[in-house]
Amino acid sequence: MNKTVYLLTFAFLCCFLTGPAFAQQKESRSLFLDADYAAFRIQDDTANAFVEIHYNLRRSQLKYMPQEKGYLALIDFRLNLRDSNGKLLDSLDWKAANGIEKLSTLDSTGYLISDMISDIMPVGHYVVELLVANGEKHGRASFTMNVPVFKNIGPALSTLELAYQIKPDSIGKFVKNGLLIMPNPSTQFLREAKKVSVYAEGYGLNTTSTADSVFYILMEIFNFEGKSILAFPAVTFQKPGESAVITTEFPIDTLKAGDYNLKMTLIDGVDSVSTDRQFSVIMPRDIVKRTMMEGIFREFPEANNIMTEADAKNFRDEIVYIASPDEMKLYDSLNLTGKAAFQKDFWARRNSEPGTSQNEYEIEHYRRLKYVKDTFGKFSGGHAGWRTDRGRVYIMYGEPSEIERYPLSLEARAWERWSYNGLEGGVYFIFVDMQNADNYNLVHSSKRDEIKDENWEEKIKMSVMQR
Repeated sequence: MNKTVYLLTFAFLCCFLTGPAFAQQKESRSLFLDADYAAFRIQDDTANAFVEIHYNLRRSQLKYMPQEKGYLALIDFRLNLRDSNGKLLDSLDWKAANGIEKLSTLDSTGYLISDMISDIMPVGHYVVELLVANGEKHGRASFTMNVPVFKNIGPALSTLELAYQIKPDSIGKFVKNGLLIMPNPSTQFLREAKKVSVYAEGYGLNTTSTADSVFYILMEIFNFEGKSILAFPAVTFQKPGESAVITTEFPIDTLKAGDYNLKMTLIDGVDSVSTDRQFSVIMPRDIVKRTMMEGIFREFPEANNIMTEADAKNFRDEIVYIASPDEMKLYDSLNLTGKAAFQKDFWARRNSEPGTSQNEYEIEHYRRLKYVKDTFGKFSGGHAGWRTDRGRVYIMYGEPSEIERYPLSLEARAWERWSYNGLEGGVYFIFVDMQNADNYNLVHSSKRDEIKDENWEEKIKMSVMQR
């Protein structure tokens, strides 16, 4: 990536109000970050394309330091560009700043800090990782990026840029062809917003004397199963030349919450070309859940994005108690690309509601992992709370119906009894602090296929030498 991109990001970021649905998260040590891209043709260049990478931060989570006038938040960014096999191709670091007049403005929820970087990129498939840091807080977003070939023969379409709004303007980083386009890098839209704006560019239009003076745009929405659920009438556009700006919108107020695919087709005489873009429709309650989910997944960034060998190892540790032996054997036999594909299939098979924005099984699993990390990690160090006996049981079976705790005494070691009333008609687990070090070992359970020791009470008793 060239250095002109680096310099662009030193400008102050702009703030964009998206509504009160984005709740303030003052206590989180992670930054919520959304990122996406759009690719456009370069005239007479079929080997490269002009790429924009858009991203959003939530202003209320940043730490602002006092200045002579007002307050300033300093933000560090790093963008890693990898090929489809995970090999690092390029890395870019830059700094940005955001200023406010007074801290009380942070009490206003719903503000996003929006920015973008742009560059000329070779045609190909990439994985983009964007990292952000502000003081002790950090965030991460990653996505696959397909930079398409724009042929010189016949019609072509840019990628589709889904936006909060599009309106006429002449100055600003987000202005293209006389239009201000505020992109939505999350591609998630509240149904209450009622519509989604779309920006695209059409190329290679037939402008010969015998050609029509107009072209047509068709749009269609498909659900996650590939079934068409909404088709819109053709919209007519005048040809200003061999290329044209396309702006339109489509309604979402009749769609259920879930994931969809928007297909746009450009028709020019007998020729046509299509492209598509995924998006999600969400409800306010989904935003609350997404906020919680993002907070958890910021601590486990590899949960849905295996990009390095370290990610692959961490993900293996995270699923070792819920994957079958055959699944673990298969996972261990795969290369990095195969493990990334395995990961997507692993969660898809466990999603009880395919096509929804959140996988409830995955969310609950990582909620348990976070609890185990925070509660038991101190015994084994950091991420390794899952290695403790209590951590394993919690991950596998969830929160107990009841926990009975018995402290250390002259006659007995500290121990706990965890009861699960909904498992096998009611089961229990006995954990004993064998070393008096606040690290409890499982010594007995009434659940099938778990450790059993009918004389477990003897392990609780303190010997005369230990008293």
